[in-house]
Amino acid sequence: MKRFFFFSLFMILQLTMAYSQDIPDGIRYIPAEDSINTAALDKLRNLLFLKSSDDISKAIACGPFFWQELLDNSIFSPETGIAMECYIPLKGELHKLEGRVIRWEKETKKLLTLLRNIISSSEDFTIRKLKPDEIKIYWMMIAYDIEEPVFVLDGPGLRLVIECTETGEIMFMDNYYRFLKHSED
Repeated sequence: MKRFFFFSLFMILQLTMAYSQDIPDGIRYIPAEDSINTAALDKLRNLLFLKSSDDISKAIACGPFFWQELLDNSIFSPETGIAMECYIPLKGELHKLEGRVIRWEKETKKLLTLLRNIISSSEDFTIRKLKPDEIKIYWMMIAYDIEEPVFVLDGPGLRLVIECTETGEIMFMDNYYRFLKHSED
């Protein structure tokens, strides 16, 4: 009986550590119930890794760094979607950068195809919760509280923060790997 108790206690602690996060001081972070995070994560994995037939969201906000990457690689034209101004702190100064809201089915499917192609090019991609430094960066870049479900698609040259709705629809994404490179230059 003692072994069962200690084993159960050990498993509870392991699960708690797997789902817990260190939230830096001063950041407004609203966690979701585990069931909501798990359902959103499953939907995201199915959409990106298993290439499920689920449709991608009807509108997705692309932050300025991911949007610039899409433009640099001629994925979309500068006129695609709706302009979204973002004020980003870089090197102690506030910079106005442009992201876009992609809102037409043709464009969102094109974005999904691109993400699937990037992921299939390497076996090193994972989806995980944000680390404390990523939470700080994300907090600086948005004008609202961080609210779960929010994840990072992490892989070679890409650290895409993806914020989802409670139903697991992709709402916002930006490449913080590119932000980090920008802030170092």
